[in-house]
Amino acid sequence: TTTDEITLTVVVKNIGNAGSRSCQLEIKAGGEGRSPRYLVPVLAPNRAHTVRRTLTLPITQTYRSTATIDVDSRNTESDERNNQEMLDFTVRSGV
Repeated sequence: TTTDEITLTVVVKNIGNAGSRSCQLEIKAGGEGRSPRYLVPVLAPNRAHTVRRTLTLPITQTYRSTATIDVDSRNTESDERNNQEMLDFTVRSGV
């Protein structure tokens, strides 16, 4: 609700055959301009790293959360199309 803290949890997994360099993960909620970035460490193949962002959204509406990994394109990848995921959710009145 508009009075509750919301936790957005993102699991980043290296599904490639080689290790990845450390990079930045951006987690947006709604139409934010600048969103916080989180450091994702070096990941060996098949390894994962979890990041959690906590926030309160004071307006009753549907939001789109967008998680984008490797925002600055530090990693050379065979498929750049799998670096972003979106999820829609609705915040209801807390009254």
